[in-house]
Amino acid sequence: MLIDNEIENFIDIEFPPIMASIYDPEENFPFDSEIIWKRPKDFLQPEKGRHHIQIFNDTISPTDVVEGNLGDSWFASALACLAEKPALLQKLFISDNFSQHGVYKV
Repeated sequence: MLIDNEIENFIDIEFPPIMASIYDPEENFPFDSEIIWKRPKDFLQPEKGRHHIQIFNDTISPTDVVEGNLGDSWFASALACLAEKPALLQKLFISDNFSQHGVYKV
């Protein structure tokens, strides 16, 4: 989406950055702490010797996958299985360039 000739940050309308996307608000809060939605540019820094953030570092490993607070072990397991074949994972992405707007072609 363009706004005044600038690209607006992408928001997935089927998975917006709201709590209802990850748990049923009618039920008890399932996490130990508040969930803060961030874009990669908000928490990633370019690695030493590199001038830009990369989607993939030098290596991809199943141990890179961390379930975290989301608690979706089935999804994390599927990602770890995919990480067993790094070349296949990289082939899913049309470009491995970092997008400051959060838009990737997969």
